[in-house]
Amino acid sequence: MNMEGECYYEGIGTEEDRQLALEMFKRSANFGNSAAKYNLARMYKNGEIVEKDYKKAIELFKSSAQMRFSDLKNIIEQHSDLVDENAKQKVTYLGNKINCMELGLNFDAGNYEKI
Repeated sequence: MNMEGECYYEGIGTEEDRQLALEMFKRSANFGNSAAKYNLARMYKNGEIVEKDYKKAIELFKSSAQMRFSDLKNIIEQHSDLVDENAKQKVTYLGNKINCMELGLNFDAGNYEKI
C-alpha cells in the first residue's frame, strides 16, 4: 500500500493524486509500515492535503525512526558475526540520535540543545 501511495504521490505509472496517496499512506501506516509513517509525517509537516500538524508529524517521524532502528538493531544482533565494528558504531550512533529526539534534544548540535 505504501508503494502504491508513493506512485500516486509522484504520478508514477498513474495520474498524480495526493489525496489518494494520503489515504494509502494512512492505511499502510495503520498496518505498521515505517516508510508509510514517514511519508505521512512529511504530509502533515508540509500541510499537503491535510492541515499542517507539527505534533502529529513529529509523532509519526519518531514512530518511523524507532521501528527502523529496532529492525536494524535486531538484524545487527542476529548477524553480529557478519557485521564489522564500523557498522555496529553507526547503529549505536543512530540509537543515540533517536534517544535524543525522544527527549526533544538536538543531537546534531553536539551540545544537545533543547529543540
